[in-house]
Amino acid sequence: MVLDGHGPTSSSEIYDSNLALPAVSSNPLSTIQQQFEKYPSTIWTRAVIVFRAHFPEYDYNHPEELDLPGDVTSNHHRLKLIALLAVTARYLGQEIPDDISEQYQIVVNELQHCLTDPPSLALIQAYHLIALHEWGEGQTYSAWVYVGIAIRMLQSLLATKDQMHATQTRVTEVESRTYWSCALLEKQVINGRGRPALLTSGEPVPRHPGNDDDFLFGPILAPAHATHAITHNRDVNYALLRDLEMQKPVFVRMLAIGTNIWSKIHQWVALGGRKQQGMMDPENSPWKPTSQWAMMREELQLWRDAHHPRQKYPETPIMAHVYMQQAAPVVHLNLVYYLR
Repeated sequence: MVLDGHGPTSSSEIYDSNLALPAVSSNPLSTIQQQFEKYPSTIWTRAVIVFRAHFPEYDYNHPEELDLPGDVTSNHHRLKLIALLAVTARYLGQEIPDDISEQYQIVVNELQHCLTDPPSLALIQAYHLIALHEWGEGQTYSAWVYVGIAIRMLQSLLATKDQMHATQTRVTEVESRTYWSCALLEKQVINGRGRPALLTSGEPVPRHPGNDDDFLFGPILAPAHATHAITHNRDVNYALLRDLEMQKPVFVRMLAIGTNIWSKIHQWVALGGRKQQGMMDPENSPWKPTSQWAMMREELQLWRDAHHPRQKYPETPIMAHVYMQQAAPVVHLNLVYYLR
């Protein structure tokens, strides 16, 4: 890894501690298109399937992306797929090419050139994937920088849509899933490290993701307004959320809401928790319903109560989900609850 923060490993790999981005080699690298065409098309399908299985919380890849003819595939899209290959390398085993580390470095270098490109979903997702890879390698500062770039580009993309005609401003499901994936990764990366977040509670947010069937195949009918009414001014209607989950559980939606609660709790703990000034005052006693501790606990429990009964452990055996090959999302939701 070049982005390890331990200084340059060669004259062509220079680490900039301010940007957490490696300088580009003076020797021209092969184009992304040439690198992309080195691999069989089947490997991209395998990478997407494996990514979805191991990272269900970042489920923004759509099968239609894999059907694009080669002559219309953009470099942003190629960058994203090679980054996806790097993230899933450890799970693909012998299917992975031997030079994946070299390919990853090419993607990192090329993304440095893309910093001022007009934002596209593929480019945003490429930065998100690089951030995820860096976080997995323990490079939390680099991950924080990369996910920050993804968020800024996404904010620009969504702001542009807000300025368009009302009939053209509906945020797509892929955009919604990309937004919540960036929000989740940012919260995970900054947790307990005192780094500021770009996505703050004061800004408007896209609707929460819909169910997987509608995402993959398209909604049979127009999207119900109910999914847009789950939140109002960031306050969650948990009664409505529970009704929707009883009809069709949506993992990415529940995780997005649960992660916001988890982030509030961990931020409060990182600031000192019950050791903070004033927390020993009578009105801040945990048993007082109006205390911060009690309100966070109440919100967590409301979220838990909104879960579909079959997603609750230990009430539902986890081996049943293992048999159905859907254990990862269920385990993730229960971890958010129990490790609060």
